[in-house]
Order: sequence, then structure tokens, then C-alpha cells
Amino acid sequence: MPKKLTILVSACNEAGHLNAVTGETLELKRRGHRVVFILPETWRGKLARHGFEEHVYQTEKPASANEHPGEHNAKILFEYKMLGNYTPLEKMQELVKIFDSEHHLSEIRENDKAVKVALKKYQPDVIIVDAHSLSPAIYTSGIPWIKSCSMNPLFEVWDSDLPPGGSGLSQNSDRSKWTEFVSLRKKIFASPVFSNLLKEMGYEPYANDIKFPPTEILTVYACPEELNYPQIRQNGWHNLEAFNKVDASGTVARLEDILPKEFMENNLNGTFSGKYIYFSLGSMASVDVNLMRRMTGVLSKTPHKYIVSKGPRHDQFELPANMWGDQYLPQTKIIPIVDLVITHGGNNTVTETFATGTPMVAMPMFADQFDNAQRLVETGLGVRVMPYDFEDSELIAAVEKALGDEEIKRRLQVAAKRIQSEKRHEQLADKIEQLLAK
Repeated sequence: MPKKLTILVSACNEAGHLNAVTGETLELKRRGHRVVFILPETWRGKLARHGFEEHVYQTEKPASANEHPGEHNAKILFEYKMLGNYTPLEKMQELVKIFDSEHHLSEIRENDKAVKVALKKYQPDVIIVDAHSLSPAIYTSGIPWIKSCSMNPLFEVWDSDLPPGGSGLSQNSDRSKWTEFVSLRKKIFASPVFSNLLKEMGYEPYANDIKFPPTEILTVYACPEELNYPQIRQNGWHNLEAFNKVDASGTVARLEDILPKEFMENNLNGTFSGKYIYFSLGSMASVDVNLMRRMTGVLSKTPHKYIVSKGPRHDQFELPANMWGDQYLPQTKIIPIVDLVITHGGNNTVTETFATGTPMVAMPMFADQFDNAQRLVETGLGVRVMPYDFEDSELIAAVEKALGDEEIKRRLQVAAKRIQSEKRHEQLADKIEQLLAK
């Protein structure tokens, strides 16, 4: 019987990162291991409700008590032009600025202080890190750590023969288009600004100004094998395929358990197609109220019903008659029981949807969302529409194509059946137990 482990989790205080690591550690928690998340005050109680322990710390500039962390981060994305009609290259240029910004550096300082306290308090056997840089307190602790890559794995490599992550470019694209992306990505992974911060904090900088020294005992990521890259398969990383694997073959929710009776019974004046579609731009991109209004307006012209994740600014726009939604919805319960998912292309949503065999229309906003959308298109397993540059008819046509393409549905169902039959989360727990038993 393996000894009971204490596992400390240090992740970015963004929904995508935290949701990924909760799925990654559920099996470990189920086996009786202690899992403790280091969280800023704004996340208090959000993981405890799922049975995880929380080590909560105060930030120097706490967000409003009524402000969800997703909205706080989204304000920064607006400021740095990550939301809006900009090219992937322009957004990558802004992303470099974000990682060198005083706001980001301040978060690193505060997190490192919290990590120091947590290390002393919990004496963990292993640390799981899902962040943009490695806390120096972790690096100097001597405690083994696991790197969790909650984004598309293409975004986690920067010295390879793969298209640069965040570009949305294909393997067969013109290599001259890769050059500037490659240069920018090096600035994300290795930064003198970050090294200077470590010096200010009393640490030695990592070699070559890198943000992640290659000292992890294991790297974990999630990418359905049908979308995976051969070069990444060869890295020896552990692929969960989906951090939160929805069990589409077992007991699932029913639409009537989630939707209001009056919405279920509304036949849209006799035009209802019988199709239900889940629409979510994620916790951050959904704060673009003008975009949400435009998209819901266009989709109101179709004969389908939509379940809309409205996001932090849910009270700033109304939904048309063929839609129902709320601020936040139980996404993993909804995805298996709808006919289509319209998504921003975040890695959690893409992998969770893929694992149920549900068709997707991807509308990428920034970062690895471009890569996820590109991969869906080039493998013939999804449809892409650019969110800030589409004609009404283009979005409607994409919805109809995704709903009606029987070959895509067949291939997705085959993939979902394979994913559901595999035990990759259990295999990860086995691997961690074995690594720490040595």
C-alpha cells in the first residue's frame, strides 16, 4: 500500500489553470492523498467545495469582494489588447509585455511568499506547478516538483521543429511566418526582467534567464491523441488527454435538470430544430459584452436553442428568446448532453468536449486558443470562425456544418469511446506514487 502523500499545488490564479489541476489531482485525492492548493483570497472556498484543502493568502491589492477572478484577469487582457480584433502576432507581442509587467511581477512576489509559508506548514512530498514561471521558493526547496501544462502542449515548447505556440500556424505553413513568433516566444520563456526580479527577491537567477529550470520529475499535459503532435508524443510526458474527463458513457445529467421548464417547452413558434447548443467564451473572453451581444444576436437567427455561459458581466446584456443562460454554468454536465459546443478554444473546453464526442465550433481569442482551433481544422475534426472578423452568414454556416457533418460526428464518437475506456488519470496517480516511493 503506497504511503499517503501530501501534494502542494501552485497554479496561476486563473480559472483554466486551476480547473485543469483539480481534474489532474482528483484521483490522487480519491486515493486518500492530501491535496492542498495555494490560492489568493479571491479564490477562497471555490476549491474547498470540491473537497480540496486551501492555503489562502492575502494580496497587496485585493480585488473587490464581489469581483470574480476571471473578470479581474480579463481587465488586464483588455488593457493589453488580448481581447479585440488583433492578429495572433499582435497579441503575442502584447503577451510578452504582460509577462514583464509590474502587475505580473507583483503576483510572482506575492505567490513566492505564500509558497514559502505553505512549504513550511505542510512539508509536502511533491509540488505540482501550473504557472508561467517556477517559484524560486520551490526551486530552492529541494522538494520534487511536477510541471502541469494546462495549455495546448504546443504552447509549452519553444525550441523545437513545431509551429510556434500561440501563432495558430500549421506544420506545413510558410516557415518565414514563424520567425517573429519564435523570437517573441523566447522572450516569454527567458527574460532578463524575470532574472532581475529573482535577484531583488534574494535568489540566484536561473541559467540563461529561463523561467522554468528543467528540474521537474514529470511533465503532465492534456491533448487528445487525435489532435496531438508526433514530436510531443516523443517527449515522454504523461498525456491525460483531458484534465476533466467527462464520463459520457455513465450516468449524465438531463437537460430538464438544468434548464427552466418554460425554456424547454418553448418551441420557438414552431421553428425549433430540436438541437441544443452550448455557447461559452470562457470566464475571461466573455467580458467582451459587445462581442457577446453580436454573437447572440447572430445565433438568434437560427432555429436552435442555446445554453449560454454569460460570464462575469452577465447582467449587462440580455439573451434572445432562443437562449437561456447564467453567469456560470456546470460546463462538464452540459457538454455531454448537447448537440454542439461553440467555444473560445480554451484547452479545458476543447479537451472536455472532445472526450464526449461532441462537435465543436472554435472561435479563438488569444494564446493557445489559436493552436487548438488550427489543430481541429487541420485534422478535420472541427470548424473555426474568427470571433472578431466574421460575417453573420459565416457563423451560421459553421453551426450548420458542425451539426450536420456525419463523418466528423462518427470520428469524434470513435475518439470519445477510446478516451473514456482508458485510465490515464489512474495511470498518472500510479506513476506519481511510484516516483515518490523511490
